[in-house]
Amino acid sequence: MATPPPPPSNIAEITAPLLLGIIWNWTLYGALVVQLYVYSYNFPDDRRFIKVLVYSVFILETVQTALTGADAYYWFISGFGNLSAYAVGALIGGIRTAIVGQFFKGGELKTDALVSVSAASSVTL
Repeated sequence: MATPPPPPSNIAEITAPLLLGIIWNWTLYGALVVQLYVYSYNFPDDRRFIKVLVYSVFILETVQTALTGADAYYWFISGFGNLSAYAVGALIGGIRTAIVGQFFKGGELKTDALVSVSAASSVTL
């Protein structure tokens, strides 16, 4: 197996924002879990569409947080210093942003939601 190249001298400048962003993401995920509990407790009679939307966004956020944890393990433990690994897109974040944005834009998801999902995903990448 080939020896990986040594980390660059400015590795802290590259990785510090990533680590802080990951920690902040996990913190906000905890707040989201509390919000989901409060929503489920206080609004049991909401329309099925709203419940599906809320739980779908929660599932997407859960998947994104889990993938962020896997990325953190690779970036800071097993692949530390490998700069090619830091070029990762945020497709799930774009999809989630488009879904929530479309909902608040018109109160319901519109037929052009697919176009918005594509646009938001390409912007976040």
